[in-house]
This record gives sequence, C-alpha cells and structure tokens, in this order.
Amino acid sequence: MAIDVEQEIALTVRGDIDERAKSIARKQVAAVCAHVHEPVLFAEVKLRHEPDPARARPYQVEAVLTLSRATLRAHVAAESQLAALDLLEDRLRRRIDRYTTSRTASRRTGPRPHTDGDGSWHHGDLATQRPAYFSRPVEERELVRHKTVAVGEMTPDEAADLLDLLGHDFVLFTNLVTGADAVLAYDRGDSLELIDASGRADAAGADSVTPIDVGKDAVRRCTLADALEELDLDLAPFVFFVDPEVGRGQVTYHRYDGHYGLITPA
Repeated sequence: MAIDVEQEIALTVRGDIDERAKSIARKQVAAVCAHVHEPVLFAEVKLRHEPDPARARPYQVEAVLTLSRATLRAHVAAESQLAALDLLEDRLRRRIDRYTTSRTASRRTGPRPHTDGDGSWHHGDLATQRPAYFSRPVEERELVRHKTVAVGEMTPDEAADLLDLLGHDFVLFTNLVTGADAVLAYDRGDSLELIDASGRADAAGADSVTPIDVGKDAVRRCTLADALEELDLDLAPFVFFVDPEVGRGQVTYHRYDGHYGLITPA
C-alpha cells in the first residue's frame, strides 16, 4: 500500500533479461502492492535467466514484499520471461490473500480446526464453516475413502503455491529437488513442513524462498495397516509413509467423521 511508484521497487537482474520484462515486473509488483491493506515498507524483484539446456524452465522471478507485520515471498520458474512474470503476479496475489485471510480469521475465531465437509484435512476456512471433528472410538474406525491422484512433479515452492490455491493443509507431490515422493503440510499453526521420502536435509532446495522446515524424522516404510495403527495414536492428523510393495509415498488421514481416508499416487 505504501509503494505505488514503479521506480521505488528494487530490481536486480542476472542473465539475459530484456527491458520489457523489467518494466512489466515493476508494473505488476506495484499493482499487487496496491492491494495490500497495510504498509509495504520495501519491495524487491529479482529476474534471472539460467541458459542451461537441461533446464526446462530457465527463467526465474523472485519477489519479496516487506510489510509492517510480515514478509511475503514468491518464487516462480517458467519457460519464458512473460510466463514467469504472469505466474509471479498470480502467486503474489494469493500470498497476500492468504495472509489477509489468516490474520482476519485469527482475530475473529482463534485457531481453526483441520477438517472439512468431504473428510479431507484442509486449511484457510473460518471455523464456523467446518463441522466439528467426531472422536470415533478406535474399534469403530474404517477406511471409507481411497483417493488416487496424479502426483505432479514440482518444487516445494510450487507445492506451497498449490496449497494456497486449493486451500488444503497438505499436498502429496513428487519433489523435483530430490525426485522422491513428498508431503508439504501446514502444522497446527501457519508454518510449513516438508516431509520428503529421500530423507535429504536439502529437500527444500537451495532456491526456495518460501519459509519451509524440512522434517528430520525418516519416512516410515510400512504397510497401510501399520500406518493406520500409527494414526490410531491420534498424535497427528495424517501419516505419510512409503508402501514397500510399490515403493511410492502414500498418505492416510483422519476424516471429520472419525473414519480414515487414503491418498495414493496414480
């Protein structure tokens, strides 16, 4: 809100970036800043081109908005300059929307439950929009939903963007940084944790701008029955595990009705 002049936005460039892209970057970020409902103290955009034929998306754009109460970051990569800039604007707007919604919801309702009407564990809605979690006795719980999804390959930054887009609290994906199945999840607050089947400490990637904590515990290789037993302990809303028979990551979770759900990669 405080920044409405394009020249006030700091711009750094690395590689072959044309003048048109620089101008568009400033205009887009200035337009996004105009929608922030608190002072924008500083705005910076970094444009990079990595001319490596092995990179499918050699153009990268990073933006950082320093607000009076928080710092919002967005990082994207695309096959062209203009595509990267379009992605950046969209991602920044969603970051701002989520930040605004989170602050409004915390003021009005306090902590939010982690369930929704279809039984999945989601994030971002007000507490009044969700049914209460039913504490079903362990002996009555059943696996009532098995969902197979096409697990996309993406960076943890892109997975964070998908969370914002879908309003979920966790997403199963294939991590481009490690090549392994992974889950990016919100904890009971608004922090992000990456659980990667590779166990690598650098699973978030060196270029990640989203604040992400990499889980230190090894991902269990076990059967679904073993994962459900762990879920029965009620220590976490979901369990991410690798099925040794197929070698892929899967997620079993608590539904709002007290039963179980299961997500497996297609």
